[in-house]
Amino acid sequence: MITGRNAAPESSHGRGEILPFEWSHISIPQDDINLWSVAGLDDGDEAVSTPLVEKNLKLFLEEINLTAGIDLLVFCMRAGKAKFAHVRNYNVFYAAICRKKVPVVIVVLGSSADEHTWWKRNEGGLREKGMRFEKHVYIPCSTSSGQPLLRDDGTRLRLVGLLKEKYVSGTWRVGGDVFGMAAPDVRTLMGESWRREKRPTPTIAICDMTGQETLLEIAPGVRASLQSASVLINELEYRFERICPHSLTTTGSAGTRSHVSEHGNNGIRLLMFFMPATATEATWITLSQFYSAYKGDVIPLIIIFQGPTGQKIVENVWKDAPLNIQRRIGAYLTYCPELEANSEVQATTTTLTNMIEERCLVAFGARTLVLQGIRAYWKRYRPGRSKDPTGRN
Repeated sequence: MITGRNAAPESSHGRGEILPFEWSHISIPQDDINLWSVAGLDDGDEAVSTPLVEKNLKLFLEEINLTAGIDLLVFCMRAGKAKFAHVRNYNVFYAAICRKKVPVVIVVLGSSADEHTWWKRNEGGLREKGMRFEKHVYIPCSTSSGQPLLRDDGTRLRLVGLLKEKYVSGTWRVGGDVFGMAAPDVRTLMGESWRREKRPTPTIAICDMTGQETLLEIAPGVRASLQSASVLINELEYRFERICPHSLTTTGSAGTRSHVSEHGNNGIRLLMFFMPATATEATWITLSQFYSAYKGDVIPLIIIFQGPTGQKIVENVWKDAPLNIQRRIGAYLTYCPELEANSEVQATTTTLTNMIEERCLVAFGARTLVLQGIRAYWKRYRPGRSKDPTGRN
């Protein structure tokens, strides 16, 4: 569909199984792409063996680790309202497997009659279900065959443009204990109870290198100079913890491990790093140590640059970062105006608030699995529950 011809897969695994995947190498104008095609989970897949799912998941992550990593997640669905299976697949692949370390876009296939109206009618419903996308493309299909209508180059070019656009600085190199963190979340999402339980409050770790009171609010009434605070963003609670830059640059590797241990039980789900207008070598070292100490390889990172007045300027500043930083660290970039321009500060504050909501990981498994265990134990052993000696009701 992308190249206008069928691309033969370089490798495939798990045909007819859960989480089957294929890898194809395709060429588009001025670029080459490793395309991983992975089938989602259907409504009836709760009964599938969890060990089978985890086996295929581990193999999938191992194979990606041998390639160049992941730059973009493309979520494909037929036109219509998002169903439970869509919401679960979104969370399985974007949040649980990719750890929200990569941007996600949506490709919708449907009737040509809905080409210009579907997104306007459905964007709000998707956001209410927690499904947020950087970009979208609607591909009209034949009403008789259901096959995409790619006779005109315009549709194909929009799809190619979706893949070529730069959404985030840095490729996510699948490393660390990604499987160890993803597997419990996938296991929970395979069941039903995850969507009924209240989520644990996520912790956001903040490291501020600006050395001054930033004008930008990271949440309503909360600025980067905070020590710790719990705030509500659109009725959801987040806990912010400030990390002292001095502790990262002076304690060494042993101190770094102690920081992880100290904050690990708080459920850190997002990292935020405030960058001064002029970054020194010490700044980049602190960013690298902050990234390592708080598992930046599997936790999303937002970098806020102090001073620039535009996203393009921020991206150019990032290009001047040391190569080892650019190659190792993938981050979402934004900025805080240095001068107090109310309209611009308000706009960038809104942008950052949206980024926090979109990028912060959700702990699907922690509380849900505990409650499941308690319920199962209570149901089995509660006195007087059984009606016959076999324990059946």
